[in-house]
Amino acid sequence: MGLVADRIKTKITDCGETLAFTKLAGVVAAANVKAFVTPMNAGEFETYFDATEIALLTYPVLRCIAAGDSTVIVADLFPRDGVNYIVDTVFLYRYEAVGAAKLFLAVQA
Repeated sequence: MGLVADRIKTKITDCGETLAFTKLAGVVAAANVKAFVTPMNAGEFETYFDATEIALLTYPVLRCIAAGDSTVIVADLFPRDGVNYIVDTVFLYRYEAVGAAKLFLAVQA
């Protein structure tokens, strides 16, 4: 990994919340991933979703940032505060051709 990716991974590992994932996309197994988790407000939805997708969303929507080498993919499931969430969208941010961070959006399952 590059220097920037290593710094991001260190911060997430030190301060992030542990999410206990159940893989659904072809593999059934458990995996823990550290991530920064924040609920999205309605004004941010248009950045990631079109009008049709916004109308179909189940609220709340969580924005999570994990290390670039994390194993999170679309359709993975995790519980948080007694509610199950499913990963809807995954973005990989690269810096100097290295996956530095992974942003994923999760909706209620």
